[in-house]
Amino acid sequence: MISSAFHSVRYTESFDWCTFHILKVLRSLSRTRVASTAMVNAGETLDIIRIVILDDESNLGTKLDAVATLKNITYYVEDKRLQILNHPGLIDALIKLCTVHGDEMGKEFASAVIRNLAMAPTTKVPMMEYSCLIDVLVELTEDPDVKTRRNAVSAIGSLAIADENSLTFVTHGEGVVLRIMKRLVETEEDSIIRRRAARALRCFGRKETVEMIVDCRGIVDTLCNAAMNDTSVEAKIEAIEALACYISHANEMTPYYNRMLDAMVNIGNSSPPPSCIEALIKTFNTLACFDRHRKPMADHPGLLQTLSIIALNEKKSSTCLEQVASAFHNLSQDESARKELAKPHILPLLVTIGSTACENDGDNALARSYANLAIVNVAIPESNRIQMAKESGLLNSLIQFASTSEDSESKESVKATIIKLIPCL
Repeated sequence: MISSAFHSVRYTESFDWCTFHILKVLRSLSRTRVASTAMVNAGETLDIIRIVILDDESNLGTKLDAVATLKNITYYVEDKRLQILNHPGLIDALIKLCTVHGDEMGKEFASAVIRNLAMAPTTKVPMMEYSCLIDVLVELTEDPDVKTRRNAVSAIGSLAIADENSLTFVTHGEGVVLRIMKRLVETEEDSIIRRRAARALRCFGRKETVEMIVDCRGIVDTLCNAAMNDTSVEAKIEAIEALACYISHANEMTPYYNRMLDAMVNIGNSSPPPSCIEALIKTFNTLACFDRHRKPMADHPGLLQTLSIIALNEKKSSTCLEQVASAFHNLSQDESARKELAKPHILPLLVTIGSTACENDGDNALARSYANLAIVNVAIPESNRIQMAKESGLLNSLIQFASTSEDSESKESVKATIIKLIPCL
C-alpha cells in the first residue's frame, strides 16, 4: 500500500507532501524488527529510500527520515545486510549522502548505516569493491560531529577484520589510513574514537602487512605511549593488543622485533591498571606458546624481570599469577631458555609460586602446577641442577606438588626431577 501510494504521486504536485508523510510512517515502522524484516523482503521500501536520498529536490527532513529508516533496518536485520548492500544503487546513495555538506544529521545516519553493514561477516569483502568507500570513510574521520567520526572509524575497523581487506587499507593512498588512525590515537579527544582507532590498527595487522605498518613512522611509539598514558583503560588495552598482534605476526629476526618487545616491557614497567596488566601478561603467555618466540623472549634483557615484578605485585589477580606461571612454563620448554630461567632472580620466584597454593586453594592451583612443571623443565640441563638443589624451598615445593597432584604424568615427572636433584645437595 505504501509503495503504491508513493509511485502514484511520484510525478505529481503532491509528491513532496505525500513523501514526507510516507517516510514518517516507514521510520516509525522500522523501529520494530518484524517490520524491518518485511521491508527488506519486499524490496520496494529500499527503492523508495534510494529514490528519496538521491532526489535533489527532496527536503532535508524527508531525506533524514529515509536514511534513519535505513539505519533502523540495518541495525535489526543482521542476517540480511548483504541483501541490503546488493540492492541496486543503495550504497551509492549512502556514499553520496556522506559527502553532502550542510546535512550533518544525514551524514551521521548514513555513516551509521555503513557501520552497520560493515559488521556483517558476509559484507566486508563486497563493500571494498566500492572504490570510493575508503576515501569517504577517511573524510568522515575528520567530520566535526563526534558520532559521525565514531561510525567512520568503527566501519574501518570492522572492514579490516577480513583478511582480504587489511592490505588494501594499509596500502591505500600511500598509507593515509594508517596515518589517520595514528593521529586519532594520539590527539582525538573522544576516548571511544581513540579506542576504535587502536582497534583498527590491530585489525590491519597480518603477516604480509605488519612490516609496512611498523615501518610507518611512529606507530609503535604511538601505541606504546597510548598503552602507558591514555586516560581510557579500554584504549590502553586496545593499544596493547595491537602491539601484541604485530609481534605475533613478526619474524623474530626482523629489526623491529626487539623494538616491539621493548615497547611491551616498557608498558609492563609503567604501573598500568590491573586490567591492562592482565592483557599484557596474556600477550606474553600467548607468544610463549610458540617455539619461534621463546628464545628471543628469554634473551630479552628486561622481559623476564618484568614478568617477575608483575608476579610479585601485591595487587595481582589470580588470573594474572596463573598467566605468569604459564608463560614461564611455556618458555621453559625451549632448551636455550632454561639457563635464563635458572638465574637467581627467576628461580626463587618459581619456587614461591609453586609453593603458594595448598591442596584446597583452587584460585592458585593452576599457577602452582605451571610453576612446578617449569622447575622440572629447568632441571633438565645437568648444569642447572647444583644451583637448583641449593635453592631454598625448591625440593619442598616439588615434594608437596608430587604428593597432591592428581595428574599421574606430572606426578611422575616431578618425582624423576627430585631424584635427579638429590645427589646435587
